[in-house]
Amino acid sequence: MAALVSVIVPVFNAQESLERCVRSALDQGWGDVEVLVVDNNSADDSYRVAQRIARQDKRVQVLVERKQGVSAARNAGLRIAKGDWVTFLDSDDAWAKPDYLETLLMAAAESDAQVVGLRDYTVRRAPDAGSPVPTLLSALAATERMMRLAGPTSVWAHVFRRELLVGTSFPEDIHIFEDAVFTARALGRARRVVLVPGPLYLYTPAEASANTQPFNARWLTMLDAGQLLLVETAPGGLRMRAAASSFNVHCIKTLGFLMWKSPEVSNEDLRRVVRAARAVLQQLPVGLESLRLVPPLTIAASSARLLALGHRVVHTMKRASR
Repeated sequence: MAALVSVIVPVFNAQESLERCVRSALDQGWGDVEVLVVDNNSADDSYRVAQRIARQDKRVQVLVERKQGVSAARNAGLRIAKGDWVTFLDSDDAWAKPDYLETLLMAAAESDAQVVGLRDYTVRRAPDAGSPVPTLLSALAATERMMRLAGPTSVWAHVFRRELLVGTSFPEDIHIFEDAVFTARALGRARRVVLVPGPLYLYTPAEASANTQPFNARWLTMLDAGQLLLVETAPGGLRMRAAASSFNVHCIKTLGFLMWKSPEVSNEDLRRVVRAARAVLQQLPVGLESLRLVPPLTIAASSARLLALGHRVVHTMKRASR
């Protein structure tokens, strides 16, 4: 008998894409699946679409999570998941092939891995044909790879043994890179991880990306994600500390870019980025690799200070002109 796979689908205003998403899970050749659709206060017909699919296929269960946020929705699904394996599927995405689960879980069985990760994904279109060759890693190596952004940090890019997730949840007060924290926690409990290359997942880029969205306070929570990774992966040694520091550099540089683009940024937000850069500098492990991280951190902190000065000048000029 095939192992049961729980597929958790958080939903917010996805009426146009939800059926395609859920059908891609139901059409898997690996037939023993449960699809947990968690509606998160959608204002459109997402809930009705999910209910209609559930009436047609008893493998679908529809939940409503009133607490706003994708982490709350995913946590609601985790609480009732019964599968031997757990994975996630975003409501505007889909699995590219009907043997998606079989490909990943066979790789896990052959390598005795507790986590399967995707090395690649494809944007919107069906992938080219190919035969993926899995790569086996230790859990530490897989965590380091993720924090260096050498592959997706997202939970939808992984399938986890459910026992790894007992007592683990998504941090609901973090809105950017919350899934990187969750994935790192799960990997920390695993022994072996197998990575499957090949574009098996159809990903739809979010409209709310750093390239398109103005700065808002939610983006600052990526600093909290970075700090959690620094603390929680520290027992892994110097290489893990360096990888977590590299992740923090990425967060600070991203925030610097967002702040540079945004006309209205508070001095307190700028000071918070400066403090984060200083904190990471103080925690860098000794070694040559750290020397490569110091310049971007120093530049990020200096840029934030210059931005803060510029904002104060503009604010003073506005007050003087009144």
